[in-house]
Amino acid sequence: MRDITETVRAKALNEASLLLNQNLSLDEFIPKIQQILGAIIPYDRANVILRHDETWFLESAWMTNKDGGISDESIPSVEINVKGKPLLVDMMESKTPLFVNDTFIEERYVSGSESKRGSWIGAPIIINGEVIGFLNLNSDKTKVYLDEDAKLLAAFSSHLALALKNSREHQKMTALARHDELTGLRNRRFFNRAGEAEFERKKLTGSELSALMIDVDLFKRINDTFGHPVGNTVLQAVAGRCFNSLRSIDILARWGGDEFAALITDSDIFNAFQAASRILHQVGDDPIDIKKSRKIQQTLSIGLADTSNQGNDDSFEKLMDRADIAVYAVKATGKNGIGIYFSNSENPENEQIAVYRPKGKDWHVEIVSTEDREKILYRYIVENKSFESEETDEWDLPKEKLIKYEIYDLDKDGNKINLAFKIEQKYEDYERVQEKYYRIDGRNFSFTQPFIHPSEGLLDNFSE
Repeated sequence: MRDITETVRAKALNEASLLLNQNLSLDEFIPKIQQILGAIIPYDRANVILRHDETWFLESAWMTNKDGGISDESIPSVEINVKGKPLLVDMMESKTPLFVNDTFIEERYVSGSESKRGSWIGAPIIINGEVIGFLNLNSDKTKVYLDEDAKLLAAFSSHLALALKNSREHQKMTALARHDELTGLRNRRFFNRAGEAEFERKKLTGSELSALMIDVDLFKRINDTFGHPVGNTVLQAVAGRCFNSLRSIDILARWGGDEFAALITDSDIFNAFQAASRILHQVGDDPIDIKKSRKIQQTLSIGLADTSNQGNDDSFEKLMDRADIAVYAVKATGKNGIGIYFSNSENPENEQIAVYRPKGKDWHVEIVSTEDREKILYRYIVENKSFESEETDEWDLPKEKLIKYEIYDLDKDGNKINLAFKIEQKYEDYERVQEKYYRIDGRNFSFTQPFIHPSEGLLDNFSE
């Protein structure tokens, strides 16, 4: 017979109550109550089962050692079928604790391993009147538990429920501090902090860093025409497609309103363009379902800037400013495209924005002034001529990918007026092995400047 006085029980519950005031996470709270619980209710094994959405998990499990302490050996968290355990179902329905004094003969007791004689006691964990988990104890001895133990375990489970509620509310508040509530993306505050850290890492390691500013075209018209709920649906769809277009190491956030921002880490401007191109096509190629059977064909304006060719006074804030200038150039010249800010700290007068717009397999390009973003300096089109995969001896490769394309100047009406650039490339396994460039000199704009053009792989996305 155990001699546990009311004073000992009260002291144990008081210690558990004091833990609640420490704002501990659930992972921190459970180890601290293990010793308190063991001092007043004997057990050899214990576990906590919790529900996440509609799935139940054995969230935490532990054992006592021969000295009465907690064993270092732990049991991994696993998904369990609560409906297949009658005692748990009974507790869920009655919302009261239960105990069994001989698990071998109790038909409702279902063990994960071969049943043997012992005792079991459990109590539901209840939040806002709903059972969201269970606190269970097992003893290797029979006839261990009493009604008083059931009441005491129920008191401990209520403390555990409060700890769990506090933990979840803390997690929710932490998530809200870092995430945008509508889209689930990171918010601007988190993005700026992460951006500053990435910029410092770039300076220390010499790694590449590029930024995207993403604007949803004509978003005000969507709100005015269909209402704000539809506008929210469009923002959520755009956010999801942008997220799916980027790598796990990239950072995507809602910048505010109808704007998003992304940091393409450890990537040069070419790889950042490929990321922007994926986003442009993910959003623009597939209409967004809004309400009933209606769909919206949504386009984006994207500004791109990187940290190359910058002086020592460059900063994360200036990087984002350049990306913002580039996105404005796209919007000012027709929307639905990618604007690339080509900067040069030594010769600012040579800074330009190249706005790329997809036209089937081709790219229409406009060179825009950084001073007057509505002023188009000149236009050209990158025409894809052919895509082939064949056996050839010409390049001494067993198999090759042949790409031919031409770049023509365009007049203000979009008519081709001059063959300015002709390129042929040979690829094997999508890696460049040899290339030829033909350039006409004497132009206001020189391809020797840092500039993305299809010879650097922009048409790879459209290969067969």
